[in-house]
Amino acid sequence: MAPKKKRLDVPEENYDFLGYSSSEPTEADISTLVELGDRQDREAREVERLMGALTQASEKLRKTQEEDIPRLMDEIGMREFKTSSGLTIKIKEDVRASIPKDQEAVAFEWLRSHEHAALIKRQVTVEFPVGEDAKASAVIASLEEQELDVADKSSVHPSTLSSFIKNQLQEGNNIPLEPFGVFRQRKSVISK
Repeated sequence: MAPKKKRLDVPEENYDFLGYSSSEPTEADISTLVELGDRQDREAREVERLMGALTQASEKLRKTQEEDIPRLMDEIGMREFKTSSGLTIKIKEDVRASIPKDQEAVAFEWLRSHEHAALIKRQVTVEFPVGEDAKASAVIASLEEQELDVADKSSVHPSTLSSFIKNQLQEGNNIPLEPFGVFRQRKSVISK
């Protein structure tokens, strides 16, 4: 690599951040750069290909694990099976939940009206113009009085919600399923 051109107005520790070079690139430099550019392009395409293959393989596994095996075992009335090769196949069942965006108002209202508001996390974000650090530090009370744009976001973490819904269902409590995006996740688990 060519040495950096010395500049009197720049401290030596900052030279690496300057784009100046004291010499013209040689043919060997250009040739190496072309090779490296071609190599980077090949490597990027290989990563893209492998990521695509991983996505496809993951979807095939998900379908076998969450659809094909559970469906067949349901049809033949089995919850566990041991293969001749020594694999044990079991169906694991869990309850999952995640509030869909279009159901947030209904879900949050239900949680609040049934005394479960503590599950809801609330995040309030205030954006200040550049250079308003003192003002940002001073804001504690009335944000609207300061005429600032405030983003108010409420959420319930999916694992917290899933655990809550599962407990409520196990206790026999009536829960509206749609606003909470509740679904039964069934998948096969293989062990040796």
